[in-house]
Amino acid sequence: MNVKEYLLLKNKNICTISLNSANLNNFLEELTSKINSGFNFFVVSFSELDDATAFAILKSARQIVAEYDALFIVSGRADFAYSLKADGVYLDKSHLEFNNFKEIFSENFILASSTNSGILADIYID
Repeated sequence: MNVKEYLLLKNKNICTISLNSANLNNFLEELTSKINSGFNFFVVSFSELDDATAFAILKSARQIVAEYDALFIVSGRADFAYSLKADGVYLDKSHLEFNNFKEIFSENFILASSTNSGILADIYID
């Protein structure tokens, strides 16, 4: 980890949170509760929702997280992460050619990935 990565990620309390049909109506309240509990780095995934619904809710979630100066990482959807101006995206290495990463995303965009065992392996920050 270089100095830039360390400064960006130090003192971060990571929370994974899922948006799905079961928590659709209270997702934003759940997110706010997590922020108030001290979490400041969110990896957000979603399932069971159409893209338009998921995007609209994640857009609101992104705004809430930004108000608290927390990090917002979208899991599994680089297109959503890019459009939402998220702080990063969490992808399996098979989803993206890592060599093309810098051409697609802006400086200080976090690319988190996992190995086959599911362990967080890499965080790339330009």
